[in-house]
Amino acid sequence: KGSRDMQDGTHRHGSRASRHVDAAENGQPEGESVPLHQYRIAVQRGDDLRELVEEQQAELSRLHQQLSFQSKVLLTLRNSTERRSVDVQRFREQGEALRTMERRTETLEAALSDRDAELERGLRENTRLKHELDECYRYLHLKDEQISRLLKLSMDSNRTDPSTANSQPPYLPSKGTLLRGPSRVGNDSLPPRTSLQAGPPIAAGQQPVLTLPLDASDFDLDGPQRAT
Repeated sequence: KGSRDMQDGTHRHGSRASRHVDAAENGQPEGESVPLHQYRIAVQRGDDLRELVEEQQAELSRLHQQLSFQSKVLLTLRNSTERRSVDVQRFREQGEALRTMERRTETLEAALSDRDAELERGLRENTRLKHELDECYRYLHLKDEQISRLLKLSMDSNRTDPSTANSQPPYLPSKGTLLRGPSRVGNDSLPPRTSLQAGPPIAAGQQPVLTLPLDASDFDLDGPQRAT
């Protein structure tokens, strides 16, 4: 454009110089119009303007192509931005869902911790009760042995004492079991049950005679065991 302006100015200066020359040659004063010369100038300026318009049209076409390309790029960027916005929204929703799951997991972990503590307390209580039950069984077994020894001693004493040789032994339950608690699974440490056979029946009006070298304190089952 600058070159065209320079050319246009050159044409103007040249035409002005030509007018000076033509006016000087024809003997006319400067500033008077010469139709043919003006026509030439107008034609030249029209050609210059036509070239300028063509160049401007080419520039506009190039700018239009560049603008079209940039519009496509902007459309692509807008579509990509929309997709990114959708992805960002989806990621936000997923993050919120993850935070909700984390809160639920923390709640479940707290509930499981409470349940574990409760189970631990239950196990300790069961262990304590098992120890107490074992102590009860050991105590009953000890008392069973004490009673068995007392009964055996009384029967032996009745057989060896001459004053009670013809007397009947005291009545004992037939095939009874003495102070035996319920059987437990895996408890094989207890001795077999003591079964006693009943003796002959006692005659009517006859009282059983039990002579033992023991005093009343030997029958205190809750006290310390005395030597027999």
